[in-house]
Amino acid sequence: MSLTRRTLSLMPLAFTALALTASEHRALRRQVLLMGRKSPSSDGSYASFIKAMRKVHAKLTERLDFRFVDVENRAGHDPAAALRRALEFRPDLLLAPNGEFAKLATEVSGGVPIVFSSYVHPVQAGFATSMLRREAAITGVWVSEHLDGKRLELLRDAYPAIQRVGVMMDASWRQLADRLAPVEAAARDLGMTAQVFVVETAEEAQAVLDEPSSRDFDGWVLPRSYMAVLATPLIIKRLREWKKPLIVGNTADVRNGAAMSYATDTRFIWPSLATLAGRVLAGEHAGRIPIQRPQRYVLALRAGRDTGLPPPSAEVVRQADLVFR
Repeated sequence: MSLTRRTLSLMPLAFTALALTASEHRALRRQVLLMGRKSPSSDGSYASFIKAMRKVHAKLTERLDFRFVDVENRAGHDPAAALRRALEFRPDLLLAPNGEFAKLATEVSGGVPIVFSSYVHPVQAGFATSMLRREAAITGVWVSEHLDGKRLELLRDAYPAIQRVGVMMDASWRQLADRLAPVEAAARDLGMTAQVFVVETAEEAQAVLDEPSSRDFDGWVLPRSYMAVLATPLIIKRLREWKKPLIVGNTADVRNGAAMSYATDTRFIWPSLATLAGRVLAGEHAGRIPIQRPQRYVLALRAGRDTGLPPPSAEVVRQADLVFR
């Protein structure tokens, strides 16, 4: 056989070897699909999850491809259709950072393993059948959150003159969390009145605050709904301009200027989601992993003059876990 003929005869084998190498390379990589709103740059959960994965599973993360799918429920956008299109890329794991997305994921995922975090009860909300074991491939973190009544109480105790309170939350929070412990009823029990504004975006929150009547409220409550992730900075800024107290559901927001926060200690959430994701990607059935639940609550407040508010009551300051002066 001539050298030329022998070379040509070996070429198919070479191409086959290259194809196998490329196939093996693809097989070594895993894909994680994260559900969010609008884009990775506007939805901080995307970066938070990747950062946690790099910290908890550095070597595994080197073999992961992260994708983002916009599943925001807004006019002209179909979240379910968007998720179905993203699932055509056959992800190995679906990350749902709130209860609304987790519910959508169970309806559309077609068996792709799901890891979620949620402030609503997974069983009561209908996207998990048990906290311990499930047939469906889903697990996650439940942050028990029925604290809006307690936030009202702490706001009143810190600033006793408060009578009328504005509350901003999104529709999912209203339906799944506030439904179980209505903030208006809690306000009546405390001798206060509360008005709930249901908003979905930072732009809608801005529109509420632009209404002249919004200045008439003595204080505001901002539950830790998903909308709060998007709108908290502008709400803090406006209420500081008005010198009106705001209590939120995220301790970090007090560092950024909110007057008060009463919240579940959430520092464990992203590391826990990363740990759960690693276990599922390693082959563990998600439904056999118990849903995790935290137990610690944190009261944080600002007591310095920079708030423009009168000092909060000494009683509430004594109760606080964190005081910023």
